Order: sequence, then C-alpha cells, then structure tokens
Amino acid sequence: MQKQIQIFENQTERDLIIWIEMNPDQYILNPGDVFEITYDHEGERCGLQTIVHDDQLQIFLDHFDTAVVTINGEPAEPWST
Repeated sequence: MQKQIQIFENQTERDLIIWIEMNPDQYILNPGDVFEITYDHEGERCGLQTIVHDDQLQIFLDHFDTAVVTINGEPAEPWST
C-alpha cells in the first residue's frame, strides 16, 4: 500500500459540501478553505473517484477506513447535525 494525497480548495463564494463515502462522512468547506485527504491505495489506480454536484463533491475511496482529513492544515472531524 502507498499513501495518496488529494487537495481540494473552495474558490467559490459559497460553502462547499464534501461527502467521503462509504459512511458517508460530511465536511463543509467555507469559501477559501483547503481540504486535504490522505489515504492508502494500491496498484496503478489512485483509489479515489470524485463526483461533482451543485455545491457538493462526493468522493469514493477504495480504502475508506484509512482516510485522514484536514481543513486548512488542521485535523477535521465529519460534520454532524
């Protein structure tokens, strides 16, 4: 297994919701926030698929349980209602 890092930056003027599947875990990025996810992968594929919706990203990971998320460099916990 190898570590992979993906970075997403919210350059809009609206909040951006990010769903990390399979739970799903929900994170909210304010305008200007930088979201970084580190996860394990194996083989040639990066192990991540991103689906873009209006004001939302849905991310599917091959190894969901290995994901570590930061927002603006700080550890982030999923948002809960």
